[in-house]
Amino acid sequence: MTGAVKLKNDNGKIAYYFDKTSSIRSEEEVNSFFTFVIIYRRLEPAGVGRFFTSSVANRMFASHQATITVWHNEAWIRHPGYNADTGIEFQVGINNNNVKDLFDFRRMEKQVDKSTTGVNAWGKVVIGKPQSDGIGESAEVFVYEAIAFNKVLNAEELTNIKNVFRAIYF
Repeated sequence: MTGAVKLKNDNGKIAYYFDKTSSIRSEEEVNSFFTFVIIYRRLEPAGVGRFFTSSVANRMFASHQATITVWHNEAWIRHPGYNADTGIEFQVGINNNNVKDLFDFRRMEKQVDKSTTGVNAWGKVVIGKPQSDGIGESAEVFVYEAIAFNKVLNAEELTNIKNVFRAIYF
């Protein structure tokens, strides 16, 4: 961990607050088969925006610069140009040994893209200030939920995750 990660009340919801200097890193690496779940709110929608990244290379998930619902695994997987705002975002990314699915449960309520571009190995998950590429692109962010599964969630598990978190946050 770097810096101070704080629990804060954000409009009646408790979240981890990351300034542009704080971060946490997973103990284990995720490779080839994984599922990422992130519910967050950026405080600067028009500025820089990396906060869910890999410890080893130019790999980021969830948000980049002024856009959301993006995933870069050394190749863009989705970059639809949705402008970030200060609302709560809810994205799920699944890597199934080279098949990458991206879901947006705030805006579209569904899968937004599928791709076979990019690498499979992710390394350790970093939430907060990136420790690899993009260090100068840190975001100020509230993270409500961040889960990295070392497996691919099946359809029923994905539906359960969506329903539980939508009931809590939306």
